[in-house]
Amino acid sequence: MRNLIILFVIAALAACHKPAKPLPEPRKNKELVVVTHNGPNTYYVNGENEFAGLDYDLVKLFIKELGPDYSVKFLVVGNITQVIPALLKGKAHLAAADLSVTHLRQHLVQFSAPYQTSQQQVVYNTEQEKNGPKTVRDLIGKRLAVAAGTSYAERLGELAKSEPALEWQELPRASSDELMEQVAEGTLDYTIADNN
Repeated sequence: MRNLIILFVIAALAACHKPAKPLPEPRKNKELVVVTHNGPNTYYVNGENEFAGLDYDLVKLFIKELGPDYSVKFLVVGNITQVIPALLKGKAHLAAADLSVTHLRQHLVQFSAPYQTSQQQVVYNTEQEKNGPKTVRDLIGKRLAVAAGTSYAERLGELAKSEPALEWQELPRASSDELMEQVAEGTLDYTIADNN
C-alpha cells in the first residue's frame, strides 16, 4: 500500500507541472539534456574546479560516441528524489543519476542495462555499537532515517510488511551523505546506503 501511495504522489507531482514547451529532439538540435544530481558517484566539481563523477564521465563518453556535432547540457536537480519527476515533466531526455532499479521506478521510467550493481547496507556508528544490527528486528525502536522517495524507503516499506513494528523517518531534502554524517555524529542510530 505504501508503494502505491508513493507512486501516486510521484505521478501527481509530475502531472502538476508540464513544461512550457517540449524539449527539441536531440537529433534535430544535436543537444542532449541529462538530469543528474550532485553526488560523489554522479556529478560534482573536483579539486581542480572541473566537473567529475562516474555518471558525468559516462555521459561525456556517450556524447563523444554520437559524434562531434552533439553536445550535452546537464540539468542538476537538488537531490535524487527530483530526478524521475524531472524526466516525467519532460525537462530532460535521460537521467544519469546513480538510480537503483526498483519495481516502483520501472512503472515510471524505462531503464537501460545497469553498468554496475550495488547492495543496500545498514550504516551505523561503530564507536556507539560494535557489532551492528544482524536482523531487521534489531532496527525496531531505533532512530532510522532515509531520504524520501529513494530505493531505501521503498525497501523499508517492503520489510515493514513482515515486521510491522519497523519505523523510520523519510526526510524529503536529505541525501545519503548527510544522513551518514548524522549517524557519525550520533543524532541517528542507522541509515541505509549503497555499498558503493
